[in-house]
Amino acid sequence: MREAAERRQQLELEHEQALAVLSAKQQEIDLLQKVRDQGFQPHQILWSSCTGQSVEDLASCLSFWYLFKQGFC
Repeated sequence: MREAAERRQQLELEHEQALAVLSAKQQEIDLLQKVRDQGFQPHQILWSSCTGQSVEDLASCLSFWYLFKQGFC
């Protein structure tokens, strides 16, 4: 019984972490679509969306910056 409870807690933690990653990736996708749809220059979007954001948002911004520097945007 105790092992099952511990396993359940571990699975719940992994689930929360996966949801956080999914949310960050969705924000990245939304940001890239905004760039594409509105014709913004990537550096304009990057600056406006990365100022004063949470750590997760900053991670998305850094991912976007990497894509920009690699020529994907």
